[in-house]
Amino acid sequence: MKELFGADITTLRKNDEFDCVGYETKKISDELNGSIEALSDSAEKLDEETSLPKALRILQWAAGIGVLLIASGIIRNIGDLPFSQMFANAPWLFVVAGILAVVWAALFIASIMKKKSVAETGVIDDFKQVVDETLEKAMAELNVPDNAEKIDALLYRYKTKNGENKIFDYSLIGHFTNSTAYVFGQNGCFCIFDGGSRFDIPMKDLKRIEIVRKKMSLMGWNKDVDFNKEPYREYTMPNEDGYGRIWLRSHCRLIFDLQGEEFCFRFPEYDLGAVEAITGLRAEE
Repeated sequence: MKELFGADITTLRKNDEFDCVGYETKKISDELNGSIEALSDSAEKLDEETSLPKALRILQWAAGIGVLLIASGIIRNIGDLPFSQMFANAPWLFVVAGILAVVWAALFIASIMKKKSVAETGVIDDFKQVVDETLEKAMAELNVPDNAEKIDALLYRYKTKNGENKIFDYSLIGHFTNSTAYVFGQNGCFCIFDGGSRFDIPMKDLKRIEIVRKKMSLMGWNKDVDFNKEPYREYTMPNEDGYGRIWLRSHCRLIFDLQGEEFCFRFPEYDLGAVEAITGLRAEE
């Protein structure tokens, strides 16, 4: 089975090409694609402008991990030793934890202040406006209707083992990167628009929707409401982990045939209702 927005790294570890390449129904023009690539470059530069220098980001990450490791060690021993005894045995450990916590907090505040200072210049708002205008042009070019449902789409790398695709836990990123897709029904097809391409799957070639009951990490959040508030809290763990990732309690995959190949499209369970409404399918456990 191929993964629509998954890159197969079974034999080529550095492969970053999604399985969907070559199966597009329609693609945006080269001119518009060039504009989107230019926006991507601008986004990277803007991210650098709003972030601390790389060395300080690494220091903040290391300090946070250090605090978590020390705290977890202390918690594991609480049942065996009283707190006062643990402090007497290794007072330096508590001092180091305090220093690391202060370093992490100071860098965290500094990163917020830097983002705020850049935001006050209006650069971020201007960039968002250009992105929205470019997206509107792409949607018009590929005939994506205004009432298309905007949902989250999961991007990932995977390996095939014993005939089964296993999502790869990729370093600090985790299992999934969160992206956006627009889904809608048109001309007897279930259609997916990813910002640059459109995939039209005949309704008759849709097979089933499966709910995967497995906790997996997600980098990035696209919704206007926080992940740990309604209506999303039942689908996610209540807090981010030490790497800034959100943990999904489950996700869904839509199984279908496309141009003679079996594919699946993965998305979070909190967007299941939109996909069910368009396809007429009901999810299976």
